[in-house]
Amino acid sequence: GAAASSEAKQTPVPLQADTLAPSKANTIQTAEQPLHHLTFIKNSPVIWLICVVMMLYVGHQVSLSIWIPMYMETHLLVSPTVSSLALSVLWLGIILGRMTSAHLTGKMSVFKILLGGSLLGAVFMTFGIQLQQPLVLIVTLGLTGLFTGAAIPLLVTIACDRYPAYSGTASSMIFLSGTVSTMLFPWLVGRLAELFSFQSAMMLTWITLFMMFGFGIILRKLYHRPD
Repeated sequence: GAAASSEAKQTPVPLQADTLAPSKANTIQTAEQPLHHLTFIKNSPVIWLICVVMMLYVGHQVSLSIWIPMYMETHLLVSPTVSSLALSVLWLGIILGRMTSAHLTGKMSVFKILLGGSLLGAVFMTFGIQLQQPLVLIVTLGLTGLFTGAAIPLLVTIACDRYPAYSGTASSMIFLSGTVSTMLFPWLVGRLAELFSFQSAMMLTWITLFMMFGFGIILRKLYHRPD
């Protein structure tokens, strides 16, 4: 009896082929997953519009962050202290805008916040740049940051709500477009300043917000349509 028991313990158990090889269905699904994401990116006008809006907003923000101190010191003839204060007011407005939007999203649609903020920001930024008064510019920088500061989290929310199955891909596309804008717009403002004037180049900081508002309206119309 003991010998039989020992022999039974030493008898190898044959392994099924399925335990050694991955499932064919899983292999096909894994191979096709990147293709699904590429097809989603190619065939989704909504995600491309979101990326365009993202590029416009980041272009606006990075242009102000990089060029507003030099613009105020060389064109408006203020001290570095005042130009630095203006930049701080801008970012304070952005921070407050993002904090405020977290409370507003439960009471208003994200599109109302995005479109209303971009339009108000465009109007305030137009006054700030065109009037060429340092105090007015500082105030309008803070107001523009307040009304537009929530744009990035709002765009991510719109994309992830529209495409929950592709939220990772959508978020990556949005931030990639923002990175491209970060590289493009500071150069563009500098180039326009060389070709025309610093004042003309800084107009881009409010033109982008009006464009953002226009593309946002189109985005809202397409959002509820099936791809």
